[in-house]
Formats: sequence, structure tokens, C-alpha cells
Amino acid sequence: YTLVATSAAGTRSATVTVQVTQLPVAGTWSEWIARYNLPADPAADTDGDSLPAALEFALALDPTRGDSSVSTVPGADPTIPRGVRMEQTFLPDGTRRFDLVFTRPRVARPGVGYWLEATLNLQQGWGIVADLNGAGATDIPQFLDIAVTDLDDGTEEVRAGLRGFSQGYLRLSIDAGGGTVRSAPFGWVKRTLHRQNNL
Repeated sequence: YTLVATSAAGTRSATVTVQVTQLPVAGTWSEWIARYNLPADPAADTDGDSLPAALEFALALDPTRGDSSVSTVPGADPTIPRGVRMEQTFLPDGTRRFDLVFTRPRVARPGVGYWLEATLNLQQGWGIVADLNGAGATDIPQFLDIAVTDLDDGTEEVRAGLRGFSQGYLRLSIDAGGGTVRSAPFGWVKRTLHRQNNL
């Protein structure tokens, strides 16, 4: 290509080479376990970080490191927290809530399903409350806030929180490798202490 620039000082031209880089295609489950020499069991935890292999595959984490914080997406920002965690969010009306937060590859991994599960107490059963697949989240009930943010490093952050509940539990469910695995549950209880609401 030839780039031509004109200003009050005159006209200049230069030859410009444009290189188009295609985003890497995420490998399949079989390719991933072969690359890291892992067993085919989606629930295996060979690095002892309490995260099943299929969860590490879905979130593009390094299955050989026990700290669960290293992304395997090329160019991923090493300062961004990885894995699944709970964070406090301050809302515009001054209230607070806790969100389940995780990062995943922006390019979908083949054969992976992401689901948000919730329960109001641990005596009741868990249920799927949101489909987190595709470019965003779908079928979101009114009591749930979901935000998907492109982190501009080949990954995206997914943030999910329940609105208006004094207590609850959330966890991430992953379908991959021919099985279903789940993150640890994260919960909160809102109580009144010293005449103030505290989370």
C-alpha cells in the first residue's frame, strides 16, 4: 500500500506494509490434555490447585502450576487476576453486592459450555440461572446482573451478581472434556450489626 500525507509543508508518500494477524484458534480438549500430558478425566487436578482440569481448560489457565493465576492465552496481561473469585461491587445507589468473577479466552474454546449456578442456601439444590456462552450472556433473569468486558489482551472478564438477596451462593459450571465440573461455591450473608447493614 502507499500512504500519502498532505499538509501545508507539502505532500509526502511512503510504502506501508500491512500485516494481518489472525487470532489463535483455541485447541480442543484432546489437544490440550496431550500438550500438558494430562489424564482424560475432566475432574483431574494434577497440579493440586483445587481446580479441575476442565475448568482450567475453559478458563485458559496453566494446568501445571498450582497457583491458578497464569493465563495461557498469548499476550494475556499478567497483572489481571485469573481463575474464579468473588469480589465486592459498589452500586450507584450506595449499596453493595458480591459478584462471581472469572476470565476466559475471548476466542471460544470448542466444546466448552459456561453456566452460572445459584442457590439461596446450601440445604436447597443448585440450579442454572444463566447461560454464559457465546459473545455475552443470554436468558438473564431480572434479579441477576451480568457484565462481560473485553480486556483487550485476548481474554474477557465475566462478572455475575444477584440483586436484592440477603444471602446466596454462586458457582461456575463448565461442560468440557465429556463431563461437567464446577468451581468452589462463593457465598454471602447480609446482616444488621450495630444498626447498620453489613455484608
